[in-house]
Amino acid sequence: MYFAYGYYRINAVSRGGKIAEYKAPRKALVIIDLQRDITEKDGRMVMNLQQTDRIIGNINRILSKHGKGDLPVVYITKEFEKNSIVQLLTNNALLPGSPGAGIDPRIRIVGGNRFVKHVSDAFSNRGLDGFLVKNSVNHLYVAGVDAEYCVDRTVRAALNRNYKVTVISDAVGSGSDGKRDAKISEFERLGMEIITTEQMLTRM
Repeated sequence: MYFAYGYYRINAVSRGGKIAEYKAPRKALVIIDLQRDITEKDGRMVMNLQQTDRIIGNINRILSKHGKGDLPVVYITKEFEKNSIVQLLTNNALLPGSPGAGIDPRIRIVGGNRFVKHVSDAFSNRGLDGFLVKNSVNHLYVAGVDAEYCVDRTVRAALNRNYKVTVISDAVGSGSDGKRDAKISEFERLGMEIITTEQMLTRM
């Protein structure tokens, strides 16, 4: 019972309030969970190194053009709460303050907009909502991992708040190419826009 409740809490999708119709709406790039425990070969919760290496390269290509446009960048990271059952199931990965919880050092850092979450949905950190509202953002470009969990819960929570969501297909990952592709197809059926890194670069 406790485990079932814990799993539900970690993977729940928040509702939140609907965003306003802004006079001058903006877009933002949201980068999810590209942390050393997930993206490095000696990490404690390695996902898919071939995918994450490619994802990091594509995100850096996008960020290299950041100065040419007005696109706030938001970095989302996950930390598992101390002494939780999740720590046992994940080999003590993503502990608060640990090197493995840090953003992969290969990723360009643009600005200081980082929000930590303890569950899959990035909107569980109310600071993210506040930042996006303060900056009149109504359209999210999303990259990162894992397409089946944290990316999925975050984009669904964004739809609940009436954000337009664009998923950068070759900048998200999962445990296998098949799982990633299936999830991207599901995102498209839910009404999200799907584009590639090359298409993203033409918009900047």
